[in-house]
Amino acid sequence: MNTSGSNAYAGTAVFVRLRWAFITGWIAGCVALLVWVYGPGPTGDEAAQTAGAVTGGVGAVAVAYAMTTLTASVLAMLACAWDKRQATRGRDRISERTLHLLELAGGWPGSWATGRLLHHKTRKLSYRWRFRAIALLHILTVATAIYLAWRGQGA
Repeated sequence: MNTSGSNAYAGTAVFVRLRWAFITGWIAGCVALLVWVYGPGPTGDEAAQTAGAVTGGVGAVAVAYAMTTLTASVLAMLACAWDKRQATRGRDRISERTLHLLELAGGWPGSWATGRLLHHKTRKLSYRWRFRAIALLHILTVATAIYLAWRGQGA
C-alpha cells in the first residue's frame, strides 16, 4: 500500500471519478441510443415499410442491451485485470463497490471471464455472492424480456 504523503489515495480518487464518468456516460449513451432508435423517423409509406424491421422496438432494445453489455464487459475486464495486477504488486486497488457497479452496468460477463482467466476474486465469498446476485438479476431480466416479447408476438 502506498503511504507516501498526499499521494496515498490519488489512485482511489481517479477511480471514483472514472466510476462516475462511466455511469453518467453509460446513461447518456443509453438515452442517446433510445432517442436515435425511437426518435422522429420516416413518415407515410416509408414508415410502413420499415415498421416490420423492428417489431415493437424489441430488436432495438436487444441491440442496445447487447452494446451496453459488451462495452461494460470490456471495462470490467480491464478494471479486474488492473485490480489483479495491483494486488500482486501490493499497491492500492480498485474498490469492490466499483467492480460491482461495473458488473451491474452490464459488465458481469467480462468480470466473470476475467475471474476465470486470472483467478481474480475467487476466494472472497462475499464478493462471489454479490457477483452471482448481479449476474442472476441480468439473466432473469433478459429471460423475462424474451418471454414477454415471445408472448406479445403470439397474440
